[in-house]
Amino acid sequence: MGIAAVLMVVVAEGAFRGYGDTKIPLLASAVASFINLILDPLLMFPCKLGVKGAAAATAISQLGAALVYIYALRRRRMLPNKNTTRRVSFHAATATKPQTRVNSGKVIDTILRANIAMMAKQGSLLLGWAYATSRATRLGAAHVVAAHQVA
Repeated sequence: MGIAAVLMVVVAEGAFRGYGDTKIPLLASAVASFINLILDPLLMFPCKLGVKGAAAATAISQLGAALVYIYALRRRRMLPNKNTTRRVSFHAATATKPQTRVNSGKVIDTILRANIAMMAKQGSLLLGWAYATSRATRLGAAHVVAAHQVA
């Protein structure tokens, strides 16, 4: 449940930031934070789930953020709608147009150049988390959980 929501949040955040909209990502983060703020103590202590409760609260909060993004994407008509999608026949579409050949090397080069910044960001985040985890592990297991909850 959590991984699908996290993937949706990451993709949708990139889409909105790509369009220059930072309000929707802020709203989604606020919703996720609020849900996590409420569910963390409830699932950890009264339900006596401990760390599992914190994980469940985080997964549910990411689902809440994903729902905010889905609502915003649908409202702006950035997602396909069942009623508006059209099926186009391949033969009908190509019968009147001359076929041109696409250089796949240029297309791949363009895609890679456009995504270098994103790859650098994700790589640096991964390295940062790995470093923080390795440092926290040296402090003991209880500190590792606390460090990840703070971050």
